[in-house]
Amino acid sequence: MSYLDTANSSKETLPLDTPNGREGNDHALRSTPTLPRDAPAKANSDTPALGKDSDQLQHIPAGVVGLMGIPAVQANATGPALTSANSRSNASSTMTAQLTPTATVTSTMTMSYPPVSRSERLLTQLPPPDRGPQAYIFLVCAFFVEVVVWGIPGAFGVFLEYYTTHGIGKHKAPANHTLLPWVGTLCQGLMSLFGPPLAWILNPRPHLRIPFIWAGIAVLSASLLASSFSFKTWHLLLSQGIGFSIGGAMVFFPAMAFLNEWFVKRRGMAAGVTYVGTAFGGVCFPFFIAALLARFGDAITLQALACASGVLLGACMPWLKPRLPIPTKRDLRSERYHDTEKRQDDMKRVWKNKGWSMFMISNFMQALAFTITTLFLPSYAASIGLSPSAGSASLAALNAASIFSRIGVGILSDKKPPHLIASVIMAVSAVSVFLLWGLASTSLAPLLIFSLVFGFACGPWTCLYVAMIKEVASDDLPLSVTLFSFAAFGRGVGTIITAFLSSLLLARSMKGAEAWTAFGVADGKFGSVVMFTGAILVVAAATEGIALL
Repeated sequence: MSYLDTANSSKETLPLDTPNGREGNDHALRSTPTLPRDAPAKANSDTPALGKDSDQLQHIPAGVVGLMGIPAVQANATGPALTSANSRSNASSTMTAQLTPTATVTSTMTMSYPPVSRSERLLTQLPPPDRGPQAYIFLVCAFFVEVVVWGIPGAFGVFLEYYTTHGIGKHKAPANHTLLPWVGTLCQGLMSLFGPPLAWILNPRPHLRIPFIWAGIAVLSASLLASSFSFKTWHLLLSQGIGFSIGGAMVFFPAMAFLNEWFVKRRGMAAGVTYVGTAFGGVCFPFFIAALLARFGDAITLQALACASGVLLGACMPWLKPRLPIPTKRDLRSERYHDTEKRQDDMKRVWKNKGWSMFMISNFMQALAFTITTLFLPSYAASIGLSPSAGSASLAALNAASIFSRIGVGILSDKKPPHLIASVIMAVSAVSVFLLWGLASTSLAPLLIFSLVFGFACGPWTCLYVAMIKEVASDDLPLSVTLFSFAAFGRGVGTIITAFLSSLLLARSMKGAEAWTAFGVADGKFGSVVMFTGAILVVAAATEGIALL
């Protein structure tokens, strides 16, 4: 029996202004112009339709919970309003209207009993998640955010070699060799550390995410521009190191928060495609920057990067936006966004979750192993007699291999337990370090093979973040954003600690090791590096295995 037939048989209508005439959050429905009281009794097709091109569009704001916990959704009327037989026969009585799934109603209209379900009234004209041109355009823009924000810091090794050889600025001032490596370390590590503070600021204020991205683009570009005028190492530390990391964080973390809205069922795939941008930048930027430095010098190269970064990220902004409507000021004042006690309970529950705790431990260890490997690979290549271009080629091979595995691991994480995938790729990475690097990589061909295998296995680790978070937070958007920031924070700590560990590992050489192995290269200089890297990858694989139990 239809709602209209039920209304005719029961002869009962309930005004929306009465408690029994609405359910749940129906008080959130706002008024639209009422239908004329003297409307002629015609068929339903003659009843005025509130089309999406009409000026009668309204919103369903505070209190209405949409997808992923966003409290504001927009409802457009897309079909004709239905009227009961009783109301058509009595033009002087109050018009009785049947709600369509996306129609808006007035507080003076009455609704047939029983009312339509609340879920029907929340059907909207929002873009669909996981598919459609808008979702895929957002994915492309998120990819370019990764290319710029993480690709440029990943190519700092090229700048490091140039500053060391040619000096800093147009006057070629000598670089501080102790302080200079910290520019690249802070640029990558510090950016990750800004995740939790940004989540703390933006989670209760989601309307500030887009302004933060715009501000981040300005800070990022200005930092690169300021670097072009630097003539001392500490100038670079402030601009290319700290300044770029602040701007990059302001762009990256708010933009990645939108990913959870655009992709739900295929979130792992979306993360894999997005994070390919890091590997793509790691492959392209070193050669591109090296060519510019050789022809124009550091000042013009940095100015070109500043302009290109600002233009590319600015061009992405029209599509780098949330899928769900931004909450209104009234929504933001609601208890929903400021329920501190609930958020504290959520975090306690998360940290008591064995899977998440094990993941954070292995996440830190993977960051150590991956950063140490990429840091020492070029210098190791030089120690076995290879040219600087061969060292760059080994890094390019590592990043190129991870392009394909990032997409594959992202898709796989939508279908298989992420802890299982994490354990397998960490185990493969450990084997590649001990066997391919430790025992075989004393010439170019074995070293490139190791780079390909290690990059393929260890490179896609960050693509598991969204799957790990989804296991704990489900579709709670603020909690998902917070956990993502903590995962990035752990990785940032690992990246920064690498700067201290590197000197300790190099000081403990494995003298007496066989010279035909990596353990004995340069009088055992890299032996401790290889052993430590392989060992922590074994621990990371075991940790993820424990999470499966």
